[in-house]
Amino acid sequence: MTMNRDLISRLKLFAGAAACAGALAMAPVPAGAADNNGVAANSSPFGASAGISVSNDYTFRGISQTGGEAAFQAWGEVNYDMFYAGIWGSNIDFGRTATGRKIAEVEVDFTAGVRPSWNNVDFDFGVIYYVYPSAIDPAGEFNYVEIKAAASAPVMDKVTLDGGFYYSPDFFGSVGNAYYAETNLTVELPHDFSVSGGFGYQWFNNPTQIDYLNWNAGISWTYNDLITIDLRYRDTDISRATCGSNNCDARFMATVSMDIATK
Repeated sequence: MTMNRDLISRLKLFAGAAACAGALAMAPVPAGAADNNGVAANSSPFGASAGISVSNDYTFRGISQTGGEAAFQAWGEVNYDMFYAGIWGSNIDFGRTATGRKIAEVEVDFTAGVRPSWNNVDFDFGVIYYVYPSAIDPAGEFNYVEIKAAASAPVMDKVTLDGGFYYSPDFFGSVGNAYYAETNLTVELPHDFSVSGGFGYQWFNNPTQIDYLNWNAGISWTYNDLITIDLRYRDTDISRATCGSNNCDARFMATVSMDIATK
C-alpha cells in the first residue's frame, strides 16, 4: 500500500517534532553554582519535559477526533521559572470530502503562558493555538486560538481539585465566540494508583451551534513517575442524531503514556 507524499511529509514532521521534544527533555540543565561548602546554591530556573502516548481514541471535550480509531500523540515543553512554551501533536480523522480526500489528518497545538503559585494554589494563565496543517476547510477556518485560566489546589490529604475556563474569540470552523468551563477531582490511592473524574461545559454565542455537557471518570496507575496507564469512561449529552455520527457517543478509553522531565 502506498502513501501520498503530503502524508509522508506530515508524518516525518510529526516524528521529527517528537524526537526534538525528547531531546529537549533529555538534555542536561545547568546546575546552580556551588557555595563555599560545595553544596549547590539554587537549581536552574530552566526546565524541560516531553512525552508520548498511544490510545484507542482521541477525544476533545468528549468528542472523538479520530473517528473512534487509535491516536498517537507527542508533546514537549520548555520553561523558565513560571513561564512556559510547548507543542503537542496528534493524528486526527475528520472524514473525507465528496471527492474522497481526507479533510484533516494532523492537529498541532502551540501553548505559552505563566504558572504562578499562591497560598498552595497553582495557577495557569496561557494561550493555545490549535493548528490543522493542510486541512481542507472550505466552510470555515479550522485554526483557532483560546485563552486559558486554570487553577489547581489540594482540598484535603491526597485529594486535588482543579478547574479551568477557556475563551475563543473565533472558535473552530469560524463560528465566533466560544467558552468552555471544566472541573476535575483526583484522589491518590496506595501503590501509585489514582481515581479521577470531571465535568465540562461548552457553549457558544452563535445560535447555530449546540451547547453541550461532557464528563469522564477513570483510574490510573503510574510506574516510577515515567509510564502511566489510564482507563477512562467518557460521554456527552449530545444525541447521535444531533452529532451526525457516533463521535459524541459514550466510549471507553485506554491510554498508555510516557513522560520525561528535567528541572
